[in-house]
Amino acid sequence: MREITYADAVREAMSEEMRRDENVFFMGEDIGVYNGAFGVSKGMIQEFGEERVRETPISETGFVGAAVGAAMMGMRPIVELMFSDFITVCWDQIANEAAKVRFMLGGAVKVPMVLRTASGGGTGAAAQHSQSLENMYCHIPGLKVVIPSTAYDAKGLMKSAIRDDNPVIFLEQKKLYREKGLVPEEDYSIPLGVADVKRAGSDVTIVTYGRMVQMSLAVAEQLAAEGIDAEVIDIRSLVPLDTATIVESVKKTHRVVIVHEAVEFSGFGGEIAAQIADSEAFFLLDAPIKRVGGYYAPVPFNPILEESIFPTAARIEQAVRDALDCAASFASAVAGMPAAGLAAGRGPRMTILAKKIAELKGLDVSGISGSGVSGRIFSGDLAAAPTASVAPAGGSLPSVQPVPVDGSGSVVKMNGMRRVIAKRMSQSSLETATVSQFVEVDVTKLLAGRKALNEGREKKDQVTVTAFILKAMAIATKEHERFRMQLGADGDSFVLKDDVNIGVAVGTPEGLTVPVLSGADKKSVFVISAETTDFAERARAGQLSPDDFVGGVITLTNMGMFGVTAFTPIINQPEASILGMGKPVDKVVLEDGVPVTRNFITQSLTYDHRIINGTESALFQQRIKELLENPEELL
Repeated sequence: MREITYADAVREAMSEEMRRDENVFFMGEDIGVYNGAFGVSKGMIQEFGEERVRETPISETGFVGAAVGAAMMGMRPIVELMFSDFITVCWDQIANEAAKVRFMLGGAVKVPMVLRTASGGGTGAAAQHSQSLENMYCHIPGLKVVIPSTAYDAKGLMKSAIRDDNPVIFLEQKKLYREKGLVPEEDYSIPLGVADVKRAGSDVTIVTYGRMVQMSLAVAEQLAAEGIDAEVIDIRSLVPLDTATIVESVKKTHRVVIVHEAVEFSGFGGEIAAQIADSEAFFLLDAPIKRVGGYYAPVPFNPILEESIFPTAARIEQAVRDALDCAASFASAVAGMPAAGLAAGRGPRMTILAKKIAELKGLDVSGISGSGVSGRIFSGDLAAAPTASVAPAGGSLPSVQPVPVDGSGSVVKMNGMRRVIAKRMSQSSLETATVSQFVEVDVTKLLAGRKALNEGREKKDQVTVTAFILKAMAIATKEHERFRMQLGADGDSFVLKDDVNIGVAVGTPEGLTVPVLSGADKKSVFVISAETTDFAERARAGQLSPDDFVGGVITLTNMGMFGVTAFTPIINQPEASILGMGKPVDKVVLEDGVPVTRNFITQSLTYDHRIINGTESALFQQRIKELLENPEELL
């Protein structure tokens, strides 16, 4: 792959889009013979001519307004402002026209235009030519805002910006123009609103963009030599913002540092911090959110003063160390407190997710020591929690008298898992309006097809019967939404789950465990078979993590592998249904008046009648029967 500069990548993207679409044209001050203030448009006027590379007067309000009008009439203008500071001159055209006209006209027109401009400092251009004003643009609904950090990103994002039907502010930081990077020659684009994890890590998340990405990566590599593993996220697109990538990273690392060149006060880092604070990641933080931005002052002309006003590697490194030290100091301080002082009349410290799971499953967390700072309990710590006693609505549970032990017996204590199972099953029986029904399924074709499919495969790669059943369940559960419903916490509403996550009951020496197969409707029988086989092996080895048990909407229990032909399964709350499969048995049936032997299994369904009615359950079972009797539909 060839290596080109950031400026060359921007020019390539514009030129390729102008060749691809005759409606794309380029306009701005000195972009023709002079090649633009930073040489980005070199050679473009020679290729496309003065009609499509249009020199403009020094009148930002005029030519930006002209671009808005051209875009409304179906053209796709690319406008260059020499410096992002000059956006203030034509702000009315951008904020009140380009950003709003599509909305104000009810979608009757579009404004597909790109406003390119050089942003940021570091070049000695002083206070009126060195600002980073991206937060101002982000505050205007209707504008999209992009700041690429590499040549590869610049080209891919520019193509997407030109093809977008909305006005896009495309900020190019001056110090990056001569930076080189690998860029493929073939056509590609990068969607707006998708962040890029430039470096994976586990100890702290650094969220950044623009030229601060390279500085943050350098700091991360320096810290790695000390065993500090920093994850660096380049958000690339400020609007739309890929909040999900940021939140998932912070949930993993528990610490975050936000870095941008723009003034820190009221900068875009504040919005990122707010998004984190308003997500589940907030409850997993082990230290306050740290920000590193420019100082609150105009950009000086003096190069030494100018360098000092922007973030430096030393400031970023110190912020990372502060986040790590804060968590460590807090943990140390709490570790020295007496247990009574920690409790102080309150329950154990828990993340919001752990609290919700504990409440939902009725877990007793009083005896758990969490893995977080100061013993904070995460969702992953809940595997060790026993289930709390659940009383029926009318009062307390009836007392159970212990069975006396005579000389012929001995007391065998329940282990934790069996105690949880016993309480969960009792709770399910008390709280649900259960109905069970049974359907016979002819699996002759399925068993024969599976045998042929597995011919020549190693045992570890063979597809299981359970995989076919799970795939049929997944399709039926996707089609029948009541099997993805749970009773709401108020007892007067239903909660519909979008994802088809199926619990798979696995027997272990310690008792029954139910890991969850996520997104089952989107997986092939081959993937399902491999994942469930892995579940079973890890379950029996005691290697499943707590996250493996979360999110199920329905459960499959296959007692057929133990020789059981039919049984009544018990619902695994808070789910509303559970499907049981028995052992295949041979039956003689008549086909065209001739007796033949076919293989049948009994499909047993238990469901909560408060949520699922009889007709719905019958259709659900018949759909599974149809799929299993025509297994080619599952492949």
